[in-house]
Amino acid sequence: MAITTIKGAGKIPAVYRNTALTNSAVQVASVPVILKGINVINPNVSTHAFLKFYNAASATVGTTAVVKTILCEQYAATFISAEDIGLEYFDTAMCVAITGALVDTDTSAMATVPYCEIFYTFG
Repeated sequence: MAITTIKGAGKIPAVYRNTALTNSAVQVASVPVILKGINVINPNVSTHAFLKFYNAASATVGTTAVVKTILCEQYAATFISAEDIGLEYFDTAMCVAITGALVDTDTSAMATVPYCEIFYTFG
């Protein structure tokens, strides 16, 4: 798994990149941020993925309250730009995970892990 973060400056968003996002929540930012967009590639041929966002410094998938869920269709790329995602402010921090079902309590893992990029600015 490769995780990289590219720091933004001014109005240019930072990019959190994870080539193997799983059903274990990971911290994207430890400070308040504004979500600016996403890019997810789901290589699973027959399973949708659900990208879940948490307004927390750490999160437990299936227990911590989900504040946003994005459907990533099977064997497809999902790109949502800053204009399309709207303003989503995380006033504590931002964590993410990806699961195989829509419900907030789901903890199922994907057969093949998706590639994920999250774009954000500091709030």
